[in-house]
Amino acid sequence: MAFGDTTRKTISTTLTSSAIILGVFGLMGSNNEGDEQKLAKSIANKINKVLGNPNARVKQVQTDSKKGSLNKLDGNSASSYTTYHSSAWSYCEEWMGGESTNGVCARWLDPYVSSHGFADSDKSALEGAMANFYSQMRENKSEDSWGVFNIKGNGQDPVAHIDDPNRLNLNALTEFSLKPEVQKEIEKLGMGTAMENLVDGIDKNEPVETMPNNESLRALANSYTQAFRNNLVAMLGGQRRMKTGIEIPGAENMVECEAFLNNADELQIKNYNQGNLSLLTPQDQEGVQKRIALCRQMMEKSAQDVNPVVRDGQIVSGDAAGENVDEAKTRLNLLAVDDITADIGSAPKPESLNLGQEQLASKMYINRDGNEEVVYETPEEQIKGYNEMLKKSAAAQAAISQMTIGHIPDTSSNIMQNQIQGSVSAMEMNDLTWAQKKRLENEKVSAAADKTPPMTPSALINMGQ
Repeated sequence: MAFGDTTRKTISTTLTSSAIILGVFGLMGSNNEGDEQKLAKSIANKINKVLGNPNARVKQVQTDSKKGSLNKLDGNSASSYTTYHSSAWSYCEEWMGGESTNGVCARWLDPYVSSHGFADSDKSALEGAMANFYSQMRENKSEDSWGVFNIKGNGQDPVAHIDDPNRLNLNALTEFSLKPEVQKEIEKLGMGTAMENLVDGIDKNEPVETMPNNESLRALANSYTQAFRNNLVAMLGGQRRMKTGIEIPGAENMVECEAFLNNADELQIKNYNQGNLSLLTPQDQEGVQKRIALCRQMMEKSAQDVNPVVRDGQIVSGDAAGENVDEAKTRLNLLAVDDITADIGSAPKPESLNLGQEQLASKMYINRDGNEEVVYETPEEQIKGYNEMLKKSAAAQAAISQMTIGHIPDTSSNIMQNQIQGSVSAMEMNDLTWAQKKRLENEKVSAAADKTPPMTPSALINMGQ
C-alpha cells in the first residue's frame, strides 16, 4: 500500500532517456528509403514482441486472443509474474463449526493478502512472495504492526474489530503501508520482471551489451503504467463495495455484484455477523437485492469521486475526512497517474493522511564527484528538466544542420513538438514520441491509446465486451 513510487520511477527514467535520444533521431536520417523502412519494421517487431510477453499484456493492448489470458476484474495479464488476486477486506479462511455458525471465524486472512499465494500451484511469483512474508509475520499484531503492514490507529477506535480481535479494523487506521523489508523485496521482484521483459527488445544476434531501443522502453513503460492503473481502479471498486450499507465482496471470482449469491455456499462468504446467505429469509433476501443494486451504482462512480457512501438508500458524495486511508491512497494514486502535474499534497484527503517527500516526489540517483547521491524531484520538476533538455537538443540539431550547410536536415522543430505543456497523464508521458510515431506510422504496432479517459470499476470490467 505504499504510494505509487514505482510508476514515477518508470516515468522518471523515460523522461531522462527520451530527451537524449530525441536529439540523436535527427542525426540518424537516411537517404536510403529502403533502409529506413527496414529499420521501422525491425523496431515495430521488437515493440510487438515486448508487448506480447505475458508480463506486459493489458486489456488496452491485447496482443493475443487466448481465452483466460487476462483477468476479468482488472484486465491485466493472468499469467504475469506480478499478477495479484486479493481482497480489500479480511477474508475468513476457516469458519468455526461449519457454515451455519452466523459468522464466527476461526482464522482470518488480512486484507490485500492473496489467498492464491498459499497454493501449491496457480500462483504468481508476487502472490507467492507475499504469502511467504505473511506466513512469517501474520501473528505479529499490535497498535503499530499488523502482519506485513505498518499501521497507526486514530486514537479513538481499536485497530482490531470489537467483535473479533483477530480482524483488522480498516476504519480506525490513519496509516496503512507495507513494512519496508516487504516492500523492498516486492520492488526487487518487479524490477527483475521488467528487466527480463526488456530482453525481448534485443535481437539474439546483437551483443549482450546492447541496450533495448527507446521505442520498446516507452511501449513497455506505457503498458506497465496502464496495468498499474487498471489494478488501482479494480482495487478501488473492491474497497467501495465493502462500505456500510453494501458490504458485498468483489474479487476475481466474484466480479459482478450479484455473483456472491451464487458462490455463497462454496466460498462461505460472510461479513461481520452475517449468517449463511442460503439460509436467509425472504425479507433478508429483499435486503440483499437492495444491497446488490447499491453495489452496481457504487461501481459506476468515477474513480476520482471522493469517498462516495450509502446514505438513505442512495449513493451520495461523502467527505475526505471520513474516507478510509487505504481508499484515499488508492484514489490519490489514480490522480497521480491520470495527471502527473496534479498537486497531490493539496488534493482532498483525510487530515490524518500525511504524505512525505517519498510519496510526493521520485527518488533519483545522481553522481557527484564519484559519489552516488539521492535527490527527490517532483513530476513538475522532472517535466521542466525534460523541456529544457529538449530545447538544448533542438538547438544542437539546428547548429549541426547549419554547420553542414543543410546536408544534415534541421529537425529541431520536430524535436520541439515533444514539449510537455499543461496536464498530462502517465500513459501519455510514456507513449511513443511524435518522432517515433512518424517513423512507425506505416507499421502495425501494438500500443496503448494516447489518452486514458476517466474510468469506473464497472467500465474496466466491461471494456471490450
